[in-house]
Amino acid sequence: WAGRSRSGEVFRTHYGGTFTNGRFYKNTITSLDQLSEQHKKEIMADLEDDRQRRVQELAQRQQKLAAREQRRQMKEAKRLQAEAQQRREAEARQEAEYREWRERVRAERCREQRVRERETGPSSEADREELRRLELQGRDFYQERELKHKELLEASLRAAAARAADGH
Repeated sequence: WAGRSRSGEVFRTHYGGTFTNGRFYKNTITSLDQLSEQHKKEIMADLEDDRQRRVQELAQRQQKLAAREQRRQMKEAKRLQAEAQQRREAEARQEAEYREWRERVRAERCREQRVRERETGPSSEADREELRRLELQGRDFYQERELKHKELLEASLRAAAARAADGH
């Protein structure tokens, strides 16, 4: 508490000592028993305030740590999602490149086979008849036959993909 002495000096007392005219004079007590009940209550209140402050600081640190951990986990999840997306895109790109390459190779082989078949001619009478009919229409017998084979192949690939998707 604060007050004035008889000589007019301003002073404040505390369980730790007295503050008089800008100077602090430490209490010379050696035991808690020497303190008044008021000072004991002040000490207990200070200890409780200190404990509450430390509990609050701990809670704040834990909140910051939890928020930091949550941000780290979110960042890691985003990184993993980005990696998975890149992997899927790379696989799709590879698949498209493979299909493109496979189609080029197939087209080249078919072209070579058409050239050989043109040199040797159709093998059966039905093929010769079909060749004459398509030539009158201005169409290429060998290319038409190749397109039919390609359609059959694509249809069987679609059916196989549908069966695989159904789990059969």
